[in-house]
Amino acid sequence: MEVEMRSLGRFLVGFIFGSLVGAGVSLILTPYSGEENRTYVVKYVDRIKEEVQTAMLEKRAEQEQELAQLRQPQSPSPK
Repeated sequence: MEVEMRSLGRFLVGFIFGSLVGAGVSLILTPYSGEENRTYVVKYVDRIKEEVQTAMLEKRAEQEQELAQLRQPQSPSPK
């Protein structure tokens, strides 16, 4: 179990590091101006935030519904 967690941790660190390096290189080599890049990034981040918030609200509603079902008393099953 410990080895699996260590491997997962290394993978995540590599993934995040690679993502940051890739993002930095793409910003340096982009043909757009700084203002165009900032506008694009702000719009992209806003869209992602909205999608995450929507997904979070949907999942919360699902979980609240499941919790309500679990809290209902169970009728004894006939034998």
